[in-house]
Amino acid sequence: MTNPEEHDLEPVFEGGTDETAQIVIEFLEANGIQAFENSNLPHSIYPVLGDAQVLVNKNDAEKARQLLKAREDVSASEADEEE
Repeated sequence: MTNPEEHDLEPVFEGGTDETAQIVIEFLEANGIQAFENSNLPHSIYPVLGDAQVLVNKNDAEKARQLLKAREDVSASEADEEE
């Protein structure tokens, strides 16, 4: 991917692994938001936590953040119920 600013993209998720980023991308796309992984970040041959970044169009960034927060809140409440 080229420079995100050239395409009006904004990061909405950072951290985790490439696999985590793919899950986030699939979730956002299932909710109607086109998302991309920033592949310009340096990667290691070993899985490294924290080097994944998911980008969306700036016009969709706020909605994407709200969806991700709601998803996080649901996951946290499900974890609380299991305890």
